[in-house]
Amino acid sequence: LNLVKVQRSMSNNIGNSQEPIERSHLQISSGRNASLSRNRSHVLGSLERILEKIGVGKYNIIAYSIVAIGILYDGSQIVGIAILNYVFQNAYWFVSSDEIGMLGSLLFVGVFIGSFLSGLISDRYGRKKPFIIFLFIGFVLGILAATSPSFNYLVAAIACYGLIFGVLNPLVTAIISEISPKNFRGKAYSAYGCISFTTGEVIAVFIA
Repeated sequence: LNLVKVQRSMSNNIGNSQEPIERSHLQISSGRNASLSRNRSHVLGSLERILEKIGVGKYNIIAYSIVAIGILYDGSQIVGIAILNYVFQNAYWFVSSDEIGMLGSLLFVGVFIGSFLSGLISDRYGRKKPFIIFLFIGFVLGILAATSPSFNYLVAAIACYGLIFGVLNPLVTAIISEISPKNFRGKAYSAYGCISFTTGEVIAVFIA
């Protein structure tokens, strides 16, 4: 009985001693999280100040122009597919309305999937390298789509292009945001993003 009492008292003491230890661990972890958030906000604030001090220079203009070329190509490709639907249905392959609907649907299914993958890719490999690689793949897929020997081949190429477009679109937004001063980000995205996409659409209409 004495041994049982001793064991119980020891277990109670151990249990009571663990409570302050657990509390101290929680306090340490919460303190670390708070310090990490403060460091993160300090780093972001420093980057903002550096970007504002540098302003918009030659590097920014070159980067914006490269991004604008990719967006212009995307705009022309999207509208070009919409215009050619009538040709595919009435003059070239004589496909049905269901097949035309499948072409447009698979394009934007690819965009949907690519948008989810874009964040994972950019977090793992950065912004610059994936943008260049996927932009090149997009050009190749555009050539393959333009030289498609059959409608099914075209559908496969356009679905893959939608995936590429879905990856590129968030990357463009991230690149413009990361290299632009705070007071110029909206202007940069409007000038080199939205206007370039619209210009590509207009070019596709004139070429068609």
